[in-house]
Amino acid sequence: MQTLKLKGCLKLLRLPKGLSNLINLRHLDVDVSCLLVSMPPRFGNLVELQTLPAFVVGKENGCQVTELNKMMKLWGTFRLLRLENVSSSKEAEEAALDQKKNLNKLEFHWTELQDGLEFYGRDNVARVQDFEYNIGKRSDHDTFVAFPTLEYLTLKGMSSLEEWSGLKKLDFTNLQKLNVSGCPKLAILPKLSHLMCLKILDISLCPSLKSLPDKGLPNSIQSLVIIDCPVLKDWCNKDGGHYWRNTLNIPNVWIDYQQISQEGENRNDEVATTSSTL
Repeated sequence: MQTLKLKGCLKLLRLPKGLSNLINLRHLDVDVSCLLVSMPPRFGNLVELQTLPAFVVGKENGCQVTELNKMMKLWGTFRLLRLENVSSSKEAEEAALDQKKNLNKLEFHWTELQDGLEFYGRDNVARVQDFEYNIGKRSDHDTFVAFPTLEYLTLKGMSSLEEWSGLKKLDFTNLQKLNVSGCPKLAILPKLSHLMCLKILDISLCPSLKSLPDKGLPNSIQSLVIIDCPVLKDWCNKDGGHYWRNTLNIPNVWIDYQQISQEGENRNDEVATTSSTL
């Protein structure tokens, strides 16, 4: 058997224990909104698997995130669910997500939002930098590149996250959409100016976020959305906000559900300049 479709089984609690014996399985289509508690034991035996919408992390041996280690053929959109069940940075590193080159959309989900970054260890809950390194550990001098084909990245519900730093020039080079939501302690974003494919930046429910990145945003940005971020809102406000001019080249800017027409502002400035010269 190469294909198993379980779409629409919304009350599904467990997959068959013998699923790991289907070593030729290439496509497992299961609804990510089902009630799965974890993947069946020895799921990592399915090294030929290409289509897998989600992996539900369990605590038991054979059901942990380390089962992903040798599953190198996964492609497309992939979600990791119940990441609160990852107990150490070593487990996170052994998942080898950085080596899965065919993933273009990666989502991380925690059921217990208060332990949002437990994926890499309770002692380091304040820094996404460590989270990235534990997916693919590297030094400042090596040539490791984080997720070169990834197109969409969402960080959501990380209530302990204070700082995201450590992005390097070649990291996320194909990233097109970045969503940061529900991180009440987050105060610092990393440098994003090197993300030349980034088109959409969506930031919401981050009341402690103080500013946009120091080096500004890439020229590729087409849409900037800021919702329920009062400090950042003041800094980006067109009425004297410090970062207002940094957003002038972005076609679509939304702040708290209100669209700000950059093109309209520019036209008004041109009219005012013309009038003053007459």
